[in-house]
Amino acid sequence: MSTTTELSAIDAYEYEFPYEKIKIPFRQRAGLIRWPGNETVAVKFCVPIEWWGRVYQPKVYHASGAKEAEHIMDVSYLSEGQGYGLDLAVYRALDLLERHGHRATFMCSGGLGKHRPEILQEVHGKGHELAGHSFFQSRGAARMTEDEEIDDIRRTTDSIANAVGVRPLGWDCTGIGAHERSFRLLSEQGYYWNGDLRDDDLPYGMRMKNDILVQIPHRSRTTGDYSWFNHGLMGEMRAQRSAGEAVTFFKDTFDGFYNTAKREGWPQLITFVIHPYTSCTPERIGALEDMLTYMKSFQDVWYPTYIELARYWKETYLAGK
Repeated sequence: MSTTTELSAIDAYEYEFPYEKIKIPFRQRAGLIRWPGNETVAVKFCVPIEWWGRVYQPKVYHASGAKEAEHIMDVSYLSEGQGYGLDLAVYRALDLLERHGHRATFMCSGGLGKHRPEILQEVHGKGHELAGHSFFQSRGAARMTEDEEIDDIRRTTDSIANAVGVRPLGWDCTGIGAHERSFRLLSEQGYYWNGDLRDDDLPYGMRMKNDILVQIPHRSRTTGDYSWFNHGLMGEMRAQRSAGEAVTFFKDTFDGFYNTAKREGWPQLITFVIHPYTSCTPERIGALEDMLTYMKSFQDVWYPTYIELARYWKETYLAGK
């Protein structure tokens, strides 16, 4: 028989999300939801460019046996994720997008504004959107106090604005994770969209105190470079796909989104994630070329930045809410 103490402990796991989500119900989407040109699929390019700093969250070391409480400084790891990514790979990503005529949303650590402002300036100068991505990649909101998170948002916002002259309007927390208060704090700091939740195929609204924050779900289990190449965080020993295998995997995935949209009668949204240090390498960049070329063979694809998508959704489906 369960004791009162045991029941209390179980009840402690009850959880209800504290904000109202303004979604279009699944059964009402067919025939109602449309992209601007009645396209079948929209593709948003997400390019994280990250300043790690010195401290690493332990989850990236699980494969090598690190314990949850351990924080390990590894300059070899840092040289790839930060050094290679910022010295070479981000420029390959920029050139790739320019060759194919696409604009992306770059998820930018605030630390870049301090240490590598020339990168943010080139990204901005080529017409891409810059979004906030915490100041350090290795310190996420889920492990901060509220005061620390407020400081992180302000510091990151100011760092990006000082580098390019325009503040970010969107925010994507680091892979370390978001806290439930993050959405309220972002709204209070003037943010228009957030991309941290994973609970829908399409955008929706989150009702804040004085505004509606547009949530753009991060659905990339099969549409990002970690998935295409079967390449998790660096150091993990797992079987990886060749460039050709990755392209086949992506084509099958894209076709799945496209065919689902046709079958269900409402459009789909793909998050095309490019981590420069992961996939903008000599042996992999050609696979990305082939993926973009494949999508171009479809005439009914929309390629919005996150802010363009968020504005369209808010003006079209959240007006008057």
